[in-house]
Amino acid sequence: MRLPRVLPLLLALSLLGACSTGSIPVTDQSHGLWLQRQAPLRDFDEWHLRGRVALFIDEEVYNLGLDWIHGRGDNSLTLEAALGQGMVRIRRLGEAYQLSTADGEVRRADSAERLLRQVTGWDIPVEGLEYWVRGLPAPGSPAQPEIDASGRLKILQQDGWWIHYLDYDEPANALPALPRRLYMKRGRVRIKIVIDQWQKAPTRPRDKLFPDFPG
Repeated sequence: MRLPRVLPLLLALSLLGACSTGSIPVTDQSHGLWLQRQAPLRDFDEWHLRGRVALFIDEEVYNLGLDWIHGRGDNSLTLEAALGQGMVRIRRLGEAYQLSTADGEVRRADSAERLLRQVTGWDIPVEGLEYWVRGLPAPGSPAQPEIDASGRLKILQQDGWWIHYLDYDEPANALPALPRRLYMKRGRVRIKIVIDQWQKAPTRPRDKLFPDFPG
């Protein structure tokens, strides 16, 4: 199932905006704040986010709704193309992943990225993104973080990806400061993620994502 692009490239690029790559000197204070931030972010392992993804592969552009539940009993990522042009859901089953589509296709593999690429042609690093969306390097591979004066990730290099953190949300419900806008790039792929809502407790994923987005 290969979903068609839904917006012209120039229109989608206007959504991205500019991201700064200027370096911020690391101080003892900012380094200490970074070390303090990591433990609560790792402990924040039961969450539910809703947002939007703009995926650029060469000149192809895909605009997707994003609904991701991450909990000890459920880990499912749903991506839905605009205007009802297709939906995929990836669920983790132990050490494997299952991908299902709206038209009933079901596949399993030991890599979520490979499943997505085979079925949709999309190149999205799901397993690393599980950590990157929280503002953390993924465990198990080298990473080069650049932090801001508040001890939050500004830029992260890992697994060939450059992840730019453009904005953070300061929730009022006792959650740590969490990323709200990310821009990622590797090779010919660019990904912009806007997170509209973070929740602490997982809830059931919605069947339709786009109708509920704020204007």
